[in-house]
Amino acid sequence: MNSALFEIQDYKKYLKHVGDLRDQEERGFRSGLARAMKVQTAYISQVFNAHAHLSLEQAEAANHFLGHDEQESEYFFLLVQYARAGTATLKQHFKKKMDVQLALRKKMGDRIRVQKSLSLEHQSTYYSSWVYAAVHMLTTIPAFQTRAALESKVRISKRKLSAILDFLVRSGLLQKKGERYLTGESRIHLGQDSPLLAKHQQNWRLHAVEQIELGASEDSVHFSGVVTLSRRDAEKIKERLRREISECLKIVHPSPEEELYAFNVDFFEATEV
Repeated sequence: MNSALFEIQDYKKYLKHVGDLRDQEERGFRSGLARAMKVQTAYISQVFNAHAHLSLEQAEAANHFLGHDEQESEYFFLLVQYARAGTATLKQHFKKKMDVQLALRKKMGDRIRVQKSLSLEHQSTYYSSWVYAAVHMLTTIPAFQTRAALESKVRISKRKLSAILDFLVRSGLLQKKGERYLTGESRIHLGQDSPLLAKHQQNWRLHAVEQIELGASEDSVHFSGVVTLSRRDAEKIKERLRREISECLKIVHPSPEEELYAFNVDFFEATEV
């Protein structure tokens, strides 16, 4: 489900957001949307930058073009109607409907998280080594959904790989269909207050060190540096890093699964010397 639609809550800003993401991979979002709506591309620019609004018929075409499911389509219609409403009372009418949809979505999301979140025991196993997450995420790539393909990619023994795959299936993170390992119904997420967060961070940083010792490939990026600077400039760098991480994740989320990468970022006050 496209969470950005429900978070941005402005259909024009949402369309711009989706367009920016898609144009990073392949230009032509506005022209494609215009073709779907059977209008000129210039009209899409007017909608984005002026007071023009989509008609309900055009909103329906946009729903199909964007691949919205039933709940997303209904909410997108409400956003368009809210923006088009000419009186305060009519806007309030659609705002109430939007709030109901958001409440239902939150309730559904909470129920799914409660029913399908991993137990603490399974989380402890999963975060005991970087290999569990690596195998788990590799299976999101179609080329690595079989045992043979995983054996060729991950440098661990066949016995260890079997144990990891068995665990991932048993915990519900994966499901086995024929020879393929596919995403299961369970989900895993570490909050900032989780005692396992430190272990998760350590796992991938240690793996990065292992890669450096083995001889990092030319397309890898590894950097370590100790610098002195003003407190004000340190805050500027931290804010820039947060912003860049956010922008990188916007690229990651819609990106097709082809390769597995680790993403570690550290910038901290090095007082322990």
